Amino acid sequence: MEFSDPPMSKRGVRSERWINIVKELKANPNMWAIVGTFSPGVATQIRRGEFPAFVEGCTIDPKVYMDMNWEITTRKVSEGRSNNLWIRWIGES
Repeated sequence: MEFSDPPMSKRGVRSERWINIVKELKANPNMWAIVGTFSPGVATQIRRGEFPAFVEGCTIDPKVYMDMNWEITTRKVSEGRSNNLWIRWIGES
């Protein structure tokens, strides 16, 4: 047995990858972009406003903010359980 403190929680940490994705999407409003292949849960978490990069500066409920400013859709990859993830910024620039 080993005694140690648990690692810092990653919840609420802004990933540079997602920060850059958000910047690119906002620079190209209303244009769909495929941002990668992920498990289905990633799209759900983004829709709920659980990715800080998408809701930075948000002053309302993150889920409401996401519904008002972002569109997200997925398509199942032919093999496996992953989905291609498309996102577009529909908010005001």
